[in-house]
Amino acid sequence: MSFILITIIYWMANIRNDAGVYFSITFTFILMIQCSMSFAYLISVSTGNIEISTALAGPILIPLILFAGYFLNNDSTRAYFIWIKYLSWFYYTFEILMIELWTSYDFIPCSNPFNNVTTPGGTVLCKNARCFANGDAVLDQYAVKKVSFYKILMF
Repeated sequence: MSFILITIIYWMANIRNDAGVYFSITFTFILMIQCSMSFAYLISVSTGNIEISTALAGPILIPLILFAGYFLNNDSTRAYFIWIKYLSWFYYTFEILMIELWTSYDFIPCSNPFNNVTTPGGTVLCKNARCFANGDAVLDQYAVKKVSFYKILMF
């Protein structure tokens, strides 16, 4: 079921028309779903009560999601909270998805061409602070280090 959902969202969003990226993202999401289900099994088996399980899952999941990189930039996280992100499977999913989606973008055109400035060297820059020149600029903004897809999966 998750495979169908990922397929519909990926091709409907029209992010990248690349089958290799599609399959790596699908594989990553399926692994994340398996980790989430394993966490749910762990909580439910360890408590044995559905009320306690649901009450316990929220306070555990919120820091894992918060420090994964979706909401907080990895560089802006305080040093004494940095260890939380390494426990989170959401962090590894976010890293893999960002690397897979943005590494091969050499140029990202600005959405508003009237904000563009051409440098003497012929490079077109966007005056808008939210426009990124390429995929590496997006990864730098989110403090994602470009490492191998398989190196992250080993964790």
